[in-house]
Amino acid sequence: MINVGFIGAGKVGLSLGAMIATYSDKHDAKVVGYASGRLHNAVGDGTETTYTGSHNGQTLSEQQADIGRISLDTLVKKSDLIFITVPDDNISEVSNQIRTHSASREIDLSRKAFIHTSGAHTSDDICALKELGATVGSLHPLLAVKDNSSEDLLKNAYYTFEGDIGAYDRVVDAMGYLRHHTEILAKDKKVLYHAASVYFSNFVVGLASIGEEILATCGLPEAFAKEAWKHLFIANAHNVVDVGPTAALTGPALRGDAGTISGHLEQLGRLRQEVISEKFDNNDSNGFRNPDSRGSYGNGHDGGSESNNSENCENHNNVGNCLNDNSSANCSNGGSDDSDSNCDICKHDFSVDNVRIYEEITKQLLKIAETRNPEKDYSRVAQVLTS
Repeated sequence: MINVGFIGAGKVGLSLGAMIATYSDKHDAKVVGYASGRLHNAVGDGTETTYTGSHNGQTLSEQQADIGRISLDTLVKKSDLIFITVPDDNISEVSNQIRTHSASREIDLSRKAFIHTSGAHTSDDICALKELGATVGSLHPLLAVKDNSSEDLLKNAYYTFEGDIGAYDRVVDAMGYLRHHTEILAKDKKVLYHAASVYFSNFVVGLASIGEEILATCGLPEAFAKEAWKHLFIANAHNVVDVGPTAALTGPALRGDAGTISGHLEQLGRLRQEVISEKFDNNDSNGFRNPDSRGSYGNGHDGGSESNNSENCENHNNVGNCLNDNSSANCSNGGSDDSDSNCDICKHDFSVDNVRIYEEITKQLLKIAETRNPEKDYSRVAQVLTS
């Protein structure tokens, strides 16, 4: 039997522990505990817990009677497989701490495997443990873990593993149900792999948020606007999953509706101007004037000859560019990054340029459309996007 320990009791750590407690055969793997300062209200105290087993209604501490918060040294001594489920920026620090403690206490790591669960970081972050004989790796689920009880989702998720083959063998020995949907990932591809994952996950959230914000400006009842788009979203998501992105595409790009796309861009540009003008109006007290004499989005002219001083952003051909570039280099006083007189709207605003986002995504949709309909002429759409 493989004893499994966790360093870190966040959503991923608790859900992985719950998965092992729920699905691993008791002869294959057992969770021995968590080393974490956050654990007392999560698992192991036998009273108030945020985890409930999805199959039998028992708490995790009831399913695994001896699970709980234990010291780092005790966890390392008792465990054969140790998951490091801490924030990415803390992985190396935790690894070095384990190495220092283990070396000073002469804890044998030669038969132990250490795994972190970062999607972007490689096993190099914990390579210090190899000096004491441990095997190391990184195991990442292609899943957005939303809470402490995501064990069912984790069991059915797909994973990538990067690192020592000995560490991989230890993982699949403990959790055999992962064997058939886990693939080995090359170390030098891990960051790119994680970037791709962001497109499937975090960016979808960002685009949905943008759509919700734009819909809220259309004069519809608030309750309707917050609910109506969800059916469109879910149906489209199912379609993408069922038939793939290329076959799932619908809409003006596929049809080649250049006029519709041009109208979208025009209206988004006007909305963009309104947002930026409002921000300048709200900052009048700080010396920033509303640049209402500037041209509209994409006209490519400066619309005025205002002087270069702390009252204005220079080098912006139009209102939109102030926030489009999101760079203090385009602000007043020659664009010095360390200048106190740089435009605070540029430096501290996280507004997004919905026109640019629309253009860039539509270019990708046009690429898909041309694959779907190679005989169709999409030149008018292309011209709208490049004008």
